[in-house]
Amino acid sequence: MAEKRKIEDESLAPSSEHVKKSATEKSVGEEAIQERIVILLGYSGFGYHGIQINEPLKTVEGDIVHALQDLGYLGKGTIDENQFVIARSARTDKGVHTLGNLVSLNVFIQDSVNPSKLREQLNEKLSRQIRVWDVFKVQKYFNPRISCESRTYEYLIPSFALIPPKDSTPLFRKSQNNIKREPENELDNLLLSSTTQTRPFWDQVENRRKELQNEFEKDPETFTNPFIGMFPEKPIPAHIKIPNEAKLKKAQKLADHYYCMNYRVTEDRLQLLQEVLQLYLGKHNFHNFTITQDPKAPSNYRIIESIDCGKPFVYEKWEWIPVTIRGNSFMLNQIRKMMAHALMVIRSCASLDVLTKSLSPDVSMNISKSPGHVLVLKDINYSSYNKSLHDENYFKIDLVNYKDQMENLKKEVIYPDIIHLEKKEKMFFSFLAYADQHTKNQFDYLFQ
Repeated sequence: MAEKRKIEDESLAPSSEHVKKSATEKSVGEEAIQERIVILLGYSGFGYHGIQINEPLKTVEGDIVHALQDLGYLGKGTIDENQFVIARSARTDKGVHTLGNLVSLNVFIQDSVNPSKLREQLNEKLSRQIRVWDVFKVQKYFNPRISCESRTYEYLIPSFALIPPKDSTPLFRKSQNNIKREPENELDNLLLSSTTQTRPFWDQVENRRKELQNEFEKDPETFTNPFIGMFPEKPIPAHIKIPNEAKLKKAQKLADHYYCMNYRVTEDRLQLLQEVLQLYLGKHNFHNFTITQDPKAPSNYRIIESIDCGKPFVYEKWEWIPVTIRGNSFMLNQIRKMMAHALMVIRSCASLDVLTKSLSPDVSMNISKSPGHVLVLKDINYSSYNKSLHDENYFKIDLVNYKDQMENLKKEVIYPDIIHLEKKEKMFFSFLAYADQHTKNQFDYLFQ
């Protein structure tokens, strides 16, 4: 299903024929009242295969629909998304989180929906990962995707992602000509100078690796890994003996992780990231940032209204840089590829022309996508829709009213899930290691 769709927030608008057909489905009972409701919610995407129903996979909408069915709001028929004409403001992918999203669907009941009661029932029924902020009725043909004017996402970049690659890696060796070139402008000069200033980081790590080597050589049998317990590890059965050399290699690898975890971004490096990201602003062709068959198709053009780096913050010893990006709509994987491309340009000291060229319909680049578990749908904008409402029976959609609940969800559920997954799976480490160790030509566009 995911491969076929064009944009993350795309869904089919229900036709009048579709709605009429759904209203007469015998599975929900001919005497049932059909009402269209909107569920405003936030959720952690950890463990979910996105928001959209995709049985038998675990999805956010799937949990909501099953809860509604258990509560008697969808009749006794088999779960069928065509039956209740479900739509959402933004389609989030596997592992992606949301502070505010809208899901609209038809419910079929004997009496009119009590929104407050349904909100409480859903929150009691659903897991703590999904929180319903509100439930309200909308006009029959309301479609949350079409009426949404813009969407705002937050992408958390671990500060260590801005560290240049190790001297021993293929990416570093390929980057040498980039590093030695004359700066083209002030921003390019900042890129080159901040890269040079960051290089001592790996000297510090290498010294620690040598210390571990020396400690190991004194007595391999009694060598103890000082980083054990800092990162989640799969338990090793007691009957399995780990070779001493493997213990050393693991300790040296965890030394890399430890120092990266404790890295704090410099002001120059943060300013560089901010200015590089500004190159995405405006209307551009983002065919290199999604799956597309036609690079020149009109659907590849999207508008980035704003993109800004927030103040870095430390959460359980890790420093994170929140990047907030607002646009009218986003294509599949677009934000993840935008972040990955900016990081690769910075880490390889590539000419900034590489980034601007990637926005041309005449240039093809095989851009990787960065991890998705740090992406959060932060806000949805319905300003025009709200202004059009004159009937007091319909509510305006404004997430400001739920900011305290959203903040609690972020701090108590979403951020802990992000950190837990990064510590356990080391997804950003793996992403960067793949790029740094890659020996073929996927990233050659960075060095032309």
